[in-house]
Amino acid sequence: MQPLKLTISGSFWDSQIYAGRLYLFTDTGAIRTLDWDLVVSEWQIDQRLRLAMECAFRRSGDLYASDFSLLLHDPEIKHIIFSKFDELGTKELILDTRDNKGLVGEQDTPFPFPHSDSIIYQSQMYIGTSVGLFRATCDKRTVRPVSTKPEKKWDGPSLNIAASYGEIAVAAGDYGLFEVPVQRLNAKAPRATLEKSCNKCSWNFQSIYCTGPAQSGWLAEFEKIKKDAEGVTSRRFTKELSSEDIFGEQGFT
Repeated sequence: MQPLKLTISGSFWDSQIYAGRLYLFTDTGAIRTLDWDLVVSEWQIDQRLRLAMECAFRRSGDLYASDFSLLLHDPEIKHIIFSKFDELGTKELILDTRDNKGLVGEQDTPFPFPHSDSIIYQSQMYIGTSVGLFRATCDKRTVRPVSTKPEKKWDGPSLNIAASYGEIAVAAGDYGLFEVPVQRLNAKAPRATLEKSCNKCSWNFQSIYCTGPAQSGWLAEFEKIKKDAEGVTSRRFTKELSSEDIFGEQGFT
């Protein structure tokens, strides 16, 4: 099966998709927010390819749902569905943003621009910049698609960010790997997790893996602690592992 591609015209610095909305950060410092569900559902395409279009760009989870697993294990049905994706891959799918199709709103970014990284977690947009980590609400209850009153969560450089377990992992360059809690009330202070040069980070279940500029990597290994009375699962740091510890003498590149 060949890869599917949908091209969005314009010049953009970054993008995020969350809860049926597409956020496009333009290279001039604005955020264009599109109703992505509407854009995909109203895309002019042969009805035979509607299933492939929806599953490819809006409802991919439907293909993995247990309710449909029996159907997809049928060779004939599987062949028909795959053929639809193959045919869709031959189509030129281009969204021209100049016609404002599905436009929810356009606004100046409330964050420092240009930023180094962005994520959306629990209806909050987090932006990593050289001057700190910022947060703003981006649910459908705000007047603008992204709140114009951002909160600065941390003062340190935030080159790369990743979210899980109620924490924002922050790769802070020579300062190392940090974790910033997402809670606003009674939250712990941001804390250093690894004192290693770190410019990329990602979650590995409850642990965090980070890499430095020389392609060396380290794992901050955590173990999960059973849920408390409020049903919250916490983590406890156990040890630091190098890429050589994990992958052998040659490391991992």
